[in-house]
Amino acid sequence: MKISIDGTCRGNGKIYTRFLVRGLDPNHTLNIHGRETPNGSSPCSIYESLNSKRSPSVRQFVGVFPIIEAWVNNFTITEIDDAGRVIESQAFRLNYEIAKWQSRINYRINKPMCSEIRDYDQIAAYDRADMEFWSCVEDGEEMIIRGAVYTPYRDDTSLTITCKDSRLSPINIEIVPLGTAKLKTKFSAERARRESQFSIRLPHAMRRHIFQIEDANHPSFSNFAVLDIPELQNMIEHDRYLRENAQIDHNYPKWFDSHKATLGALSKQRDITFTIQPFFSIVVPLFNTPIDLFHEMVSSVLSQTYRKWELVLVNASPKDNELADAIASVLAIDSRILEIRLEDNLGISENTNAGIAVAHGDFICFFDHDDVIEPNLLFSYAEAINSYNDIDLLYCDEDKLMPDGTFAQPFFKPDFDLELLRNNNYICHMLAIRKSLLDQLEGNTKEFDGAQDHNLTLQAVEKARRVFHVTSILYHWRISATSTAANADSKPYASAAGIRAVQSHLNRMGIKANVELSRRPFTYKVTYQIPEEHPLVSIIIPTKDQIDILDTCIQSILKKQPMITMRSYWLKTTAQKRRRSNITAAF
Repeated sequence: MKISIDGTCRGNGKIYTRFLVRGLDPNHTLNIHGRETPNGSSPCSIYESLNSKRSPSVRQFVGVFPIIEAWVNNFTITEIDDAGRVIESQAFRLNYEIAKWQSRINYRINKPMCSEIRDYDQIAAYDRADMEFWSCVEDGEEMIIRGAVYTPYRDDTSLTITCKDSRLSPINIEIVPLGTAKLKTKFSAERARRESQFSIRLPHAMRRHIFQIEDANHPSFSNFAVLDIPELQNMIEHDRYLRENAQIDHNYPKWFDSHKATLGALSKQRDITFTIQPFFSIVVPLFNTPIDLFHEMVSSVLSQTYRKWELVLVNASPKDNELADAIASVLAIDSRILEIRLEDNLGISENTNAGIAVAHGDFICFFDHDDVIEPNLLFSYAEAINSYNDIDLLYCDEDKLMPDGTFAQPFFKPDFDLELLRNNNYICHMLAIRKSLLDQLEGNTKEFDGAQDHNLTLQAVEKARRVFHVTSILYHWRISATSTAANADSKPYASAAGIRAVQSHLNRMGIKANVELSRRPFTYKVTYQIPEEHPLVSIIIPTKDQIDILDTCIQSILKKQPMITMRSYWLKTTAQKRRRSNITAAF
């Protein structure tokens, strides 16, 4: 066995080192442990890289170490056979000062390597202990930290958490357990995680904290976590300040980060084969698309854990040579990416129709050219289709992608509500419609530009067998100066198109009603005409003793509709010992 170092980077209080291992038996693996000190051994862990499958003769491993205040530290890397026996051991000497400069250089000249190995310990988040920190409240000379430990679910878990500083000196902590829960995983109904919430009280100090997590009954779950100074400062700042804007929750980015699919879950999803394997066609109309945003959009599709998809790029800006070069570069990367070149910009509706015309998918997904999606979006849609094979339309929750790259303004959508959809296109992103249903609908024309998705959605739900809401934030709608996400006045024609879309829907349904713009942009007021044959409407008013309040209620009804006839039933009251009215009004 021969081990060499292939790259190093730092992040979140940890050092990540990639090892190339030659001559390692295919059935063997590696283990690592730190040198024993008076305060115990140095925490460390090692994981085999997924890239090992590409070249079995040279296997790749990623070692993870906390950053400590030391010049060097010694570790032992051990070859273990499939029976757990030690075959061979080699010493590894980590120089923290050299690692710091190697990391700075690599972030400049080898960003792909840094991106690949940083946070690699998350790949095993479902197989070992993992720790998250949610908030930090200052309490005089102490701090109270809230968080949770996650482990593979077992009935006999026995956790111990200890804390050290960056010199590996013990820190006295007081841990208050706050209960446990069994959590479903995002990749298997048979696998679960145990969440053990805690509150830790420890001395107030801006320093790196290294937590060691051990499970007495399951030693293989043991791991370490680092609470670094920047994260600690951010948590304290979030708890110091009140929320200045009801629409911008400063805690949301951290909430989203803790609720999105982890690296471990995404890794498991790639290995899952569904019984029903729908093919998704993602249609993206392009027009003068900024190159950096184009590459971010394409990258979010290439990162999908579900692989049966095609990306149809409809280029309506033939004179944009820079965009043409960018499209050519991604076409060379993946054969699932297609390009449709238009001679002129026909408008968003006609451009989209050109993409639909060549799509081969079972479902057509509509994606804006400057937005991004989470890597598990198509997996989540395929999972839903396998649960309900009569799904004809899908959508998910979404948020806004701010100019600084952060996420904000989450929209946790309701399940399907036709009346709400008439009021506004709350379904919006990422709209996916079964191709066999889409073929039955009238294609969008220029008169629906700006509200083309609303028009198409209203047509689809009129005939869909099942409309399904995936209750996860999987779509990030980018805010820019020209997008309606930031400025509703940027596309005034869109409101008129929206009125047209809703009115057309009501006409198709045979519903007599008028549509007009409501108070908020892109919302519509539907005024239904009273049918010629007046239906009976019963108004039930539960009441007791409050005669004045009841009288006000009745008078308001009579003023609104003087044709109402009243039938009153007099009952004995308890408080005033007079009367109690239980009134049914009808017209």
